[in-house]
This record gives sequence, structure tokens and C-alpha cells, in this order.
Amino acid sequence: MIRTALVIIVTVTAGSIMPAAQTQVELRMPAGKPASSDVVLRRATPPIAVLRLPSGATIEFLDVGDGDIGVGERTPAGRRRLLPFLTDRSGATPLEIFIALAPGATPPAALVADHDAGASSGGAAAPRTLTVDPGLLHGIGDPGIDDYDCDSFGEVFYDDWLDTFDDVTDVAQAGAMHFFSLTQWDFYPGYHVYKGINTNQVTYLGACNGDSDTPLTVEVHRRFKIVTPPTVTYTWVEVAGAGLGLNQKYTFYSGVPASYRGRLRGPGIADPVDHLSVGVAYTKSPPLGIAF
Repeated sequence: MIRTALVIIVTVTAGSIMPAAQTQVELRMPAGKPASSDVVLRRATPPIAVLRLPSGATIEFLDVGDGDIGVGERTPAGRRRLLPFLTDRSGATPLEIFIALAPGATPPAALVADHDAGASSGGAAAPRTLTVDPGLLHGIGDPGIDDYDCDSFGEVFYDDWLDTFDDVTDVAQAGAMHFFSLTQWDFYPGYHVYKGINTNQVTYLGACNGDSDTPLTVEVHRRFKIVTPPTVTYTWVEVAGAGLGLNQKYTFYSGVPASYRGRLRGPGIADPVDHLSVGVAYTKSPPLGIAF
């Protein structure tokens, strides 16, 4: 496995046990089509479902186009990310993630259809019922990654990200910026995605905001083929994103062949960002030439 990173720091924050609470489920119907903008196309498609966990984390099930489902998690400061534990260690599908985190709730039809499509392609025929320790729902316990914040002067984020995806994806990379006058920073999971010559079969994107008072926005873009006869073009479409306050973390997962990139937005030179960290992990699709 290829493992690369910049040196990063992290300040460990002790998490306290929160009172027992039920996972709140918020269902939304997909709607809307891509609309043009000066940067990327932006889809007016809200999340298919949103799970609000007792830890303060939010899990979103996302229509990322072409009938595919992605999953995003925004994790509050001092809490462990849950999404990589489910996807990395057990290979859970979006439907299985929903069932594990919201037992007894009726899953959205789009998640069922996505799982069934995978089953028809050789995946598991019936969704598994995965057990999640109640402590993890409250942000405690050890799902295989450390509890950390996002300051970028050490190796905790580096070690955490690479260790999480060791033997899970073919490549894992992490990087950080300190006192960065960020207006826009794009990060790609692989040169082949950057150049548009192939896709990834599995893609993870991650970002952390370690600034004390500067909010950041993270976006996930997917490259699509746009056919307007006789012209064929490729364009990026925003399919996910979140605002990140102090030491909040965002993780995106997709298990379908696609080209994704991350984009961080900040206020720029007027308010430099003290610390920010990003990570990518991926396994390339079989070499198919230009495939989108």
C-alpha cells in the first residue's frame, strides 16, 4: 500500500459520555437537476436521508448522480469518526450503514435499490444487521481510529488517516497547511483523477478545520460526462459538502467507479487559516482509459 503524508499535529481532546439518546432520522426526497455556475455545476439535490447521532455527528446519504449513493459524515470536535469504521472494517453498504445506525427505522427506497443493484452484481443478497457499540454512537470507544482534533503540527492526523486505510485501499495520503491564506484549495485522490484518465473504484475524502475562529467549507465534486451533440465535455458537479467549525471533521465515502475531488473554501488573505488537514484514500478502477 502506498502511504504518503505531510507531518501533522493534533491535540487530543477527552470526550465525555453523553446521556442516552435516540438517533434522529430525517428523510428527504431527492429532487432537482444540475444548474450551471461559474465554478462547477451544482446539484439542487438534498440528502436522501440524514442521521443525527447522539455524539453530535451527522451522517448524510447522498445522491451523487447516475443512481449512485455516497455517504458523508460531519464529526464534532473531540469525537471519533464513525463512518470509516463501518465502511473500512466491514465493507458496509449505504443501506447497511443506515440499518446499523437507525435500527427499526424504515430505510429510504433509494438505499434499498442501491443495495439490491450491488447484490445483482455479485454482492450480498440481503442486507446484514451490523452491531454498533452504543458508546460509538456517543463518540466514545475505539472504532480503530484515534480521537483527535485538527491542529496540523504533529503526526496524529497522519498516523490516524494512514492506519485507518492500511490494507483497505491501495493508496492513502494526508496533508496539512499552517497559516494558509486559503480562498480555494482542491485536493485529488490520485494523479489519474487529476488528469481525467481513469476513475477510482473506492474513494474516501477527509478534511479537518483546526482554526480557532475561521470557518471553512468543504465540497465534494464528481466529474461527469456531458453530451450535447455533437459536443462531448467533462465537468465537475458538486455532490456533497459541509461547513466546518473549530476541530470539526468531514469524511466522504463512495464505493462506485467515479472521479471525485475535494475543495476547501476559506476567507483568503484577509483571515488566514491557522491549521487545516486533508486526507484521501482510494483504490483505482481497472485501467479503462478515459472512463467517466
